Amino acid sequence: MTSSVSNHIEARLPPTGTVSWWLLYLLAPVSLVGLGLALVPELVYDRYIWQYLWGPVVADGAGEPVTHEGIRAVKGYNPVNTITYVTIMLYALPGVREFFTAFDIDLDVGLAYGLAPILVAGGVMRALEDAELLFRPLNLLFITPPIYFTVAAITTAALLIGVLLRQHFDSEHAVPLACGTVGTVWSIAGVVVALSFGLGSGRPFRPLVPVATVGIAALFVAGFYLTGDRLDRRYLQHPLTLLLVFG
Repeated sequence: MTSSVSNHIEARLPPTGTVSWWLLYLLAPVSLVGLGLALVPELVYDRYIWQYLWGPVVADGAGEPVTHEGIRAVKGYNPVNTITYVTIMLYALPGVREFFTAFDIDLDVGLAYGLAPILVAGGVMRALEDAELLFRPLNLLFITPPIYFTVAAITTAALLIGVLLRQHFDSEHAVPLACGTVGTVWSIAGVVVALSFGLGSGRPFRPLVPVATVGIAALFVAGFYLTGDRLDRRYLQHPLTLLLVFG
């Protein structure tokens, strides 16, 4: 019964990757939320979006609980927003697949290396936000979970830049290089901001902190490598695996 219903629905949907499919895919959730806001705004916005989604972000930025229309929101995860974020992630997967297919982007080891600096940059920006070095409303973009959407948007832009460069220079390495360049420049800029603030604050520079951070990560990588060697598990010694562990 479930299979026949699923097949019936799938047969009525436009083919994946077409303009009609993209319109339906992108507009369906927006239309659903918009309809809810129009019909029951108190329930959809006040009791759902504000209390469990946007309110916690505002509370995180303010550093204290916030209230809207008598409804209190506190920072952090809760069962409602966690389920919502997981649902959004799962819903995004077909779109990501079609995006990569449409622009002929291979999700291979080379691209994984190219994307690594962007992941580092995301961590740098989150650290800057935690240290209150980002002014409002910029800091709201780098609070969990908006930071995931911000990093995803910048990653998409980097991928598209790489696609354009690949077409211009006819180079298969253009996409990973574009992502790596964007992430590296972004990371360095964030570190410069942190160092500028730290050195200008008059507080003593503590070189032990970055040394310890990198050293602890290096010890974990060494442990992974030696474990792979002892257990004869070569995948534990793969550079990409070690990169993930180091991250």
